[in-house]
Amino acid sequence: MHLEDMNPGGDPVEISNAVQQDLTEKSLCRDVHSDLTVSSQLHAAVESTFGARGFTVHNLKVLETPNGTAPQIPHADDYWNRELFVVVHLRPGQQPTQCVPYDATAAYSTDIHAQCSQCQEFTAAVTDYEARRREHLQRDKQFTCAACVANPLQGVGATRAQSRDEIDLAMQRQHYDAFAEVLLRPAETIARMRSCGHPEPSAGDAIIGLPTLVHRGPGNSLSVAKRRVLFFTVRPKLSDAGSSSVGKYESDIQIHAAWLLWRCEDVCKDVRQHILAEYKKLGYSLEKFEA
Repeated sequence: MHLEDMNPGGDPVEISNAVQQDLTEKSLCRDVHSDLTVSSQLHAAVESTFGARGFTVHNLKVLETPNGTAPQIPHADDYWNRELFVVVHLRPGQQPTQCVPYDATAAYSTDIHAQCSQCQEFTAAVTDYEARRREHLQRDKQFTCAACVANPLQGVGATRAQSRDEIDLAMQRQHYDAFAEVLLRPAETIARMRSCGHPEPSAGDAIIGLPTLVHRGPGNSLSVAKRRVLFFTVRPKLSDAGSSSVGKYESDIQIHAAWLLWRCEDVCKDVRQHILAEYKKLGYSLEKFEA
């Protein structure tokens, strides 16, 4: 790939602390896809994460960060792991992406529900692991909703199914718990951030990340040149039904504190002012992100 200085082809769009361009130039797209589809590292990551052998590449973009740009607000790229994201350094000596150590024990809400084997309602929450491996689409896989777990062996219709409001509140709590540090302790989150990958990356060095990883672009305080990276996502190649059942990565959404305040409004109402104040101390106005 030869993207250090070439025009990706797409219109420049300002996002967060960078300018992005979609990779649309035909010959570049062809070369990039050709290189990526034979990557043993990508194939291994996809098989380990999703239990799938093949993948497709999406959201190809080149991002440039001018000199003097501050770091991003801490965020994840998605609230559960439906795809992988990849960042490739296109110039040597750039500042690396920063991240906190990944919490593999966190329970990420997928917003996906399967049919409960006891009450027959579609109210059984599907976990991140089950959803990304499409276990909720397997005929022999059984799920049990929270109401039936609390009152087992009552039979069909004997247990009151959870209401939509109860299900939504449960999902809010799960989002809140999974990203509590980002919400409540942003200074601690930033202090715990380290280089994601090599601290002094060379051109061509890359990171493959789960989208629930809390990270941030480092800005650009060291180089006169613009920080230039290639960004894309990797989607496991599954059946059409399996692929469409979990949605797709949305590049215009970041899971930062402002998004969490919006999505977890009921759960956050007692700590909202604390969260706004903690971020304000760090120079971030969450009202701006909410607008």
